[in-house]
Amino acid sequence: MRVGGRQVVLNGSVITLEGDREVEIEYANLRFKLNFVSSPGAAPTASEPSITGAAVGPQYTFTLTNFSNPLGTSWNAVVATTPTSSGKTKKLYLAIHVHAVGQGERVSRLINYTFSEEES
Repeated sequence: MRVGGRQVVLNGSVITLEGDREVEIEYANLRFKLNFVSSPGAAPTASEPSITGAAVGPQYTFTLTNFSNPLGTSWNAVVATTPTSSGKTKKLYLAIHVHAVGQGERVSRLINYTFSEEES
């Protein structure tokens, strides 16, 4: 499967239970942790979504703030590079789309994700 000229290497969906704020996805010895937070005092659908990230070794942690729109919030970026057998590297993209149902501590989420690669 390909999208935009990139090879899809992993895709799927995760449904969280009410109150779950953390999701972990693994690919190619890398771990991607998604942490969901809301801005204090902000109306769930009125606040601008944002993402911050950090990497420590093979673990990438992304904090997704205000991903609380029931119609969905999307984000995509190059999140890593992976080596090939020929010594080159490939860019690893992560695209996510999050639908939120409920508010505050009673929110559950449908998270669709796709990892894709393209040669650097």
